[in-house]
Amino acid sequence: MRTASGGPGHEHRNYREPAGSAWADWRSIAAGRAASRCRKISVSAVSEAFWTRRLQWSMAVRRSTYVRMFVINLARAKDRRRRVTQQFAKVGLKPEFHEAVDGRKLTEEHYAEVDRRTRRRMGLRQQADGSIANWLSQRQVMREIVENGPETAAIFEDDAEPSPELPALLSVLEERPVSFDIVKLNRRTPSKTFIPYKQLSTGHKIGRVRYHDRGTEGYVITRDAARRFLEVTPQMMWTIDHAINNYWENGLNIYYLDPPVVFHGGAHDSQIEEDRRKSRRLHRQSQNPVIALCRRTPWSIRRHLSRRREFKRRIREDKEAKT
Repeated sequence: MRTASGGPGHEHRNYREPAGSAWADWRSIAAGRAASRCRKISVSAVSEAFWTRRLQWSMAVRRSTYVRMFVINLARAKDRRRRVTQQFAKVGLKPEFHEAVDGRKLTEEHYAEVDRRTRRRMGLRQQADGSIANWLSQRQVMREIVENGPETAAIFEDDAEPSPELPALLSVLEERPVSFDIVKLNRRTPSKTFIPYKQLSTGHKIGRVRYHDRGTEGYVITRDAARRFLEVTPQMMWTIDHAINNYWENGLNIYYLDPPVVFHGGAHDSQIEEDRRKSRRLHRQSQNPVIALCRRTPWSIRRHLSRRREFKRRIREDKEAKT
């Protein structure tokens, strides 16, 4: 290296090569090439990182579309079908539609699947026709899952309102980040205490709700869980959302999400709600309220204690699994 006003091998800070010299030209060209390479590397790295993230997101959404999704819908409820189709299209999903059993066309064969005797003995009102139809419809979908797969599927009612996070969330749940039977995608009562168990890659937390929540607007269920639910509930004792959520009776491992990714909408034109109101009116007119209360009280206490005991046991298991 050339030196000036300094020791061997060192350059003076004020030294400048004569303008137009070969050495100055070479250094200028070398510096320009180095800067160009740095710019190319920097742009390339940023571009690669961007497209990698874009590809990961795209793959997550694409994988989620392969999750088999069912929407239960009455054939005559065309407005609901159109509305829910638009809702799912907004988030890039196209579910299968399962034609629901019509509560206005129930047969004796349908009524035979309801445990009316036990409900009467316990002082409970008879199930509304809409609730019976919903029970039968969701069990039909579960049978389809058991017989034809896949190992993980999602079931929605036609009043479900999905959030934009649903596709990515379905993709994550398909990978089974935790051991579950059912993951409820909705939470009808957000005020209930949520106890987190694990945070998912989407940022959502999966955990338990004290002591359970209601509603079946949307949930993910495994093939094995569908099979076991069909086995342990041969007759309808509770509405479908209660039967699914009663983990202390059916033995299913049920988790919830925080925040939820499916919301309840369209209750104003629900046949189920209308039928339930009629059933309540008939029950008040036909049952002695004092006798009904005396029948309900003992099993209500047992049910409450069983639920609390099982909930505490599962919370302990979650804590042990994290340690």
